[in-house]
Amino acid sequence: MAHPAENPTFGPSSSTPGAPPTPGASIAHYAPPRRLGWIPIFAIAVAVIMVGGFLIYQVGRSADPGVVPASETSVDAEQRTGGIAFETSSVSGYWKITDHQWSGDRVTATLSIVVDDGTLTYMFYAFGVNDSVDLRPVGGAADSLEYGTIRAGATETTGTVTFTTQRQPIMLVLADGRGNQLSALTIEG
Repeated sequence: MAHPAENPTFGPSSSTPGAPPTPGASIAHYAPPRRLGWIPIFAIAVAVIMVGGFLIYQVGRSADPGVVPASETSVDAEQRTGGIAFETSSVSGYWKITDHQWSGDRVTATLSIVVDDGTLTYMFYAFGVNDSVDLRPVGGAADSLEYGTIRAGATETTGTVTFTTQRQPIMLVLADGRGNQLSALTIEG
């Protein structure tokens, strides 16, 4: 077997110091791979922004179930007693519970909503004060206000929401179309 120093495929000969390396060996062969730069990061950022924008657009579209059919009458300052105001950056108004009735394991609340400024896309939910169980309205009534849209004006929208629960104090929550709480009132048990 030949000594490695005598075989040119093993690199420079030890007998010739400073001799150039063989053609197959190069320092560039051992260099780290080139980076692609900011192009992939930019492409990923654009994709994330587009997907986020699409999701926000879809949520906004699905939150508008249409204008609620409800009775409307003129409102004056005296009719605003006994309720609570609500306000966001895009809508303000007032709502109250005008009556409630318990029948077995159901409570039906009669409500009045006034939108002073903007458009309110709303929904209602509740929870029992004693058991903190999340309650969703039982639909079906012709004057149901479980969800809908009300535009600003000097009118009062009235209707009902019904919940199935044991008799107890109920916290009734007025929320925007996405479920974010605007304000709450209590129904006595």
